[in-house]
Amino acid sequence: MVNKKIKKNKFRSFIVVVFYAVIASVILKTFVVAAYKIPSGSMEDTLLKGDFILVNKLSFGSESPAVIPFTDISIPTISLPGYSDPECGEVIVFKFPGEQIGEFDDECYIKRCIGKPGDVVEIKNKNVFLNNDRLILPVDLKFDVSENYREGMAEEKIFPNDKNWNEDFYGPLEVPCEGDTITISKNNINTYRSIIELENGSGSLKIDGGEYFINNKKAVWYVIKQDYYFVLGDNRNDSSDSRFWGFVPRSNIIGKALLVYWSIDAEENSESLLNSIRWERILNFIR
Repeated sequence: MVNKKIKKNKFRSFIVVVFYAVIASVILKTFVVAAYKIPSGSMEDTLLKGDFILVNKLSFGSESPAVIPFTDISIPTISLPGYSDPECGEVIVFKFPGEQIGEFDDECYIKRCIGKPGDVVEIKNKNVFLNNDRLILPVDLKFDVSENYREGMAEEKIFPNDKNWNEDFYGPLEVPCEGDTITISKNNINTYRSIIELENGSGSLKIDGGEYFINNKKAVWYVIKQDYYFVLGDNRNDSSDSRFWGFVPRSNIIGKALLVYWSIDAEENSESLLNSIRWERILNFIR
């Protein structure tokens, strides 16, 4: 009888320990640090396909899920304020601001922050300029110098789609800032359309007879409701970034890429797992 009670108590203690371990793990993943796998080469050679990274979610603030995982049941969210905002040059993880076009984890992107709210970004012959000053590029930046667009040559799918810009000659373009008041016109509607619809709901912007309506109310000007950022991939010839789909809203930013905790060469043909591990990349901080 005594042995049964002891076993029962041990089982209860085990269940309690597992329960609290799961709760602690969920809290850490939700608010403190998250793990992601890099599935593409858009950030080469800073990050390689097959890198597994940790992301600091505390730095920019974090929020609990709006639904119970694996269900559609809505729940109240809890937000923790961050202690900083993204800085130019930092590698950040964010939810893609629009219809998914396939990067990694099907919901998150990772890029380098190039422009903060209020900055003017411009690219001249692959060189990035921020507020008219040439930006110092990361050491591991990668692009093919043999592939060049000419200045003034319009490239398909570039953002916004009414400019004679391309991925090598782009801008100047000012990054929107919370509180900015813009006069809506045919000259800038393609730049701000996605922002207006993101902040007011899909389909909220209508154009009728040269006049603009937001949620069925005539609008001649619009006040930006939050800060935005401009991001680029380090592998400039093979990156879907702000040049193609626009700005990243502050509310979509998840955290700052911290370090590579594991790395496997997916292209390694060897049958040996040891031969595919990139030992030299493990525990490297991301810069």
